[in-house]
Amino acid sequence: MRFERKITSAIVSCLLLIQCGVSLRVYRPFPEEILFERVRPIPNVTVTVPAGYETKLGIYDGYFFNPDDLVNEYGHLSYLIRKDLSIRGERFPRLIREGGKIQVTDFLLESKDDCSSNLVQVRLRASVQIGKEKPEVFDYKDRIESHVTNCFHVFSTVTLVPLLWYVPYMGYRGNREDQINQLGRNVMEEFFLFLENQSGFNSSPKLLKRQHNQEPVNDPKLKEILDSL
Repeated sequence: MRFERKITSAIVSCLLLIQCGVSLRVYRPFPEEILFERVRPIPNVTVTVPAGYETKLGIYDGYFFNPDDLVNEYGHLSYLIRKDLSIRGERFPRLIREGGKIQVTDFLLESKDDCSSNLVQVRLRASVQIGKEKPEVFDYKDRIESHVTNCFHVFSTVTLVPLLWYVPYMGYRGNREDQINQLGRNVMEEFFLFLENQSGFNSSPKLLKRQHNQEPVNDPKLKEILDSL
């Protein structure tokens, strides 16, 4: 009886831990990116996002509990867009000079568990108008399917066989926090590259070559954690 209570307690503790264990750190992967910057207002550029995304940026559905809204440590969607226009305005010359509209019409960043499989997906669709030109549409989708799930995580804590398979597999695929953050950063980078292209930036082949050869940028939040150890 005592053993059964210990097993039950371990499972409940595990469920609570994994349900609250996803931190969203989505940003444009630039060197030395920090959590928040002072955003300079740009009156001739309007940015709108879908209802419900004024504060949250992602959704985590861990199967055992109701889905959770995820707040991004680096700011919500509208802030991320306005921040880049503010601190890197030289990369959007026509947009800043002529003004325009950025209307995000569809956005989803989600990690969803079934018992035996997990789907992490992102999509972003936006209409971008610069000056009086015809609006251009940005449409991006990506997904990662895996078997990194809360069910396997719970079972691996109480039985040995799943543990021998699950831990190496998770090390290979990455956990859901890694996956959702990676997809979030990817979509932001692709969107801003699209904005730069529409704004007349990146016209130099030398500049393009240099950008493609840049070293990968590490998560600045991760660096803070490692430096504090």
